[in-house]
Amino acid sequence: MKLFIKIMVLLIMFILPFVIPAPVSAIDDPSSTPAVENIGGFKMLIGSGDVLIFGEYNIPYADDKIPPMPASSTYIFRLLDDSGNELGRTVPHVFFDYGYNKGAFSFYFSTGDNLTFGESYKIRISQNPAYFDTPKSYDYVMSPTSWTTAETQEANRTALTIAVIATAQRLEAEYTAYDIVESGLSGTVLSSPTGETYFRNVIYGIQVMAPSLFLLQMLPYDIEEREYSVNTTYEERHTGTWVQTDVEATASQFGLTAQAIMAMIFALPVCLGFIITSAKKFHKTEPGFLVSALVILMVYMMGWMPAAIFASIYQIMGIYIAYVWFYARG
Repeated sequence: MKLFIKIMVLLIMFILPFVIPAPVSAIDDPSSTPAVENIGGFKMLIGSGDVLIFGEYNIPYADDKIPPMPASSTYIFRLLDDSGNELGRTVPHVFFDYGYNKGAFSFYFSTGDNLTFGESYKIRISQNPAYFDTPKSYDYVMSPTSWTTAETQEANRTALTIAVIATAQRLEAEYTAYDIVESGLSGTVLSSPTGETYFRNVIYGIQVMAPSLFLLQMLPYDIEEREYSVNTTYEERHTGTWVQTDVEATASQFGLTAQAIMAMIFALPVCLGFIITSAKKFHKTEPGFLVSALVILMVYMMGWMPAAIFASIYQIMGIYIAYVWFYARG
């Protein structure tokens, strides 16, 4: 029994340090007043009534004074209305300097949140009471000029792209060890992986809101089903598309009709290719003629061959078949 009690006491002494939480040491205040700047408000980025508030923050700590806890645990960003009601909150994304010093943040509100666009909201940086003896708050009121004047989704996305690139360039100048932007074929984009990774976490869904920020862009697929009536011909299916535009431009260069140019540069070379291949492969041209008949039929259905030429070719084919069937065998 005594041995059992001793074992239980030892087990309790061993487990207690893991069960009872250690007191959290208070951390120092920043070296100067935290601030937010370069705030921008954008709308219609995904839906018709959504709102994004994006900006930069500075929670200044000297290199040797950066707290051991990440900024996502010690600081909170809040968005407040005129009455002091909290509309949204977020925390710094931990990447550069453990989340302290300079960085970016955002608040996103979907259509259903019904956030009023253009209001002078208050952005508050709050210290977590768990880590500060006397937690403080720092307020910044959005200026009416912070909101974009763009009225279309494309214009809002363009404005957000410009704002993010400007922020990324300022952060790159601050953290010279990182490449945050790079040059792409379409201009300046976020670098991969540093810039893309950081801003994907700062603005969730940024790849949809501002796809031109990325070298590899995610674009929506056109999945709208097209309905064809029984009277819709193949010739009409490319009317008004890039196919018709390119065909007419090529025909104009040679001073010919669209049907004539397609018969010359598409149908004729394809048919000759099948006939020559058939002659070399099978030592006879009949297989090539059979495939060419199908090619000519498809070209005619697409409207790329005049009906008179199509009829003449098939008449010649018919005469040739009759000759082979009735006379060549005799």
